Amino acid sequence: MESGFTRNAPDGLRHYTAEEAAEFLPVSAATLRHWAYARKVPHHKMGGNLSFSVADIQTMCAMSAVVPVPAPGPPLSEVAEQPVAEAEPQKASSVLECYFTVDEVAMVFRCSTKLIRDGVNHGGFPHSRMGRLLFSADDVRKIYEMHHVPAQPGRHRSQARRAAQARQRRSAKAAE
Repeated sequence: MESGFTRNAPDGLRHYTAEEAAEFLPVSAATLRHWAYARKVPHHKMGGNLSFSVADIQTMCAMSAVVPVPAPGPPLSEVAEQPVAEAEPQKASSVLECYFTVDEVAMVFRCSTKLIRDGVNHGGFPHSRMGRLLFSADDVRKIYEMHHVPAQPGRHRSQARRAAQARQRRSAKAAE
């Protein structure tokens, strides 16, 4: 099973999980998740899951100054899982190679295929029908722009809670 992205995912849409992104950095996946939830590192929420783009990983590598900036490509786990290529000719037509199936789009966005199908049927996702439901790279990019919400810089939950408690203490002292 492919670990993250399809063979022809455009670099601008390539996203990694915390585990895959941690392979590029000198930290564990758990640390990377904690930093993302504390909004210390750039990240994205796609399909409700935490993900990191190639630009995010390059920014984190530049911030750490421990490892060189990686070239965009598959993570080490994906390279290790790939089978040895056989000498069979490609059977897929060249026209269909530039299209994504529903399963491939769901892998790119790290969501269920039901979410993609519902988006096509009810949400107005751009798509093509050539005997089956297909998406071009431009369609995937448009869906990404429609539903991508970048991480908002701001205070962490504990900072907001501490500020509220300090306000309560000040108001209690002022009332005395």
